[in-house]
Amino acid sequence: MKKHKIIVGILLFGICLVVVFLFHYKKQKTLQLRQKMEGATAFTIYDADIEKNLTDKNLIPPLIQTADKEEFDLGIFTRAMANADYKYDYWVLWKGCRLGVIRLSDGSEIYLAVSVYGSFFKILGEDGYYLIEYAKGG
Repeated sequence: MKKHKIIVGILLFGICLVVVFLFHYKKQKTLQLRQKMEGATAFTIYDADIEKNLTDKNLIPPLIQTADKEEFDLGIFTRAMANADYKYDYWVLWKGCRLGVIRLSDGSEIYLAVSVYGSFFKILGEDGYYLIEYAKGG
């Protein structure tokens, strides 16, 4: 009986460690996004249907050159990013996505897969996605 209690205690402790790690990781990813967005100078959506797991960034320049685009108001975009929370879930349903490009003050660009029907996006080449929760005041 004592051995059983020890095993249960160890399992519960392990589960607690995993939960704490995941919570901390989620918070770190959200903070990293907000720090990146401080240098944003422009946000553009391109009418180019892409794969959400696109990893070959060499495929992006031809899309940018040929696709229709729409520049978004930077203030609205920045407020939306302030309400974005990192999620790590392989089972989220993507019905399609468009290419989003964030231009930063240092000249670099961040490429996004932006959902065509939901309020979420992912940074191309990274795991997980970000959900923009408008109920927070956005």
